[in-house]
Amino acid sequence: MQRLASSLLRNHGMPSFQHEAIVDLFRNRTSLAADVINEDLHVSMPEHDSSRTDSESLSDLAPPAYAADLVILLERLEVVVQAIIVEVQR
Repeated sequence: MQRLASSLLRNHGMPSFQHEAIVDLFRNRTSLAADVINEDLHVSMPEHDSSRTDSESLSDLAPPAYAADLVILLERLEVVVQAIIVEVQR
């Protein structure tokens, strides 16, 4: 896991295909975001029993609009306990 996180953080000049491939890793295995944060960054995530993606739109009623690469929600007993924003940097 740490090797994956280090590789993702180290590769700043990735082309669009690699960017989308990384986003797809998290989209296809939503638990990966909490695992990387917990295991590699040593930040405790709240207890949860499921995770799912959500809208990437982070805008409110007033401009400017913001969009993330991916938003993952951690849930415990069908209640959202944490949101994780995945933003791949080049």
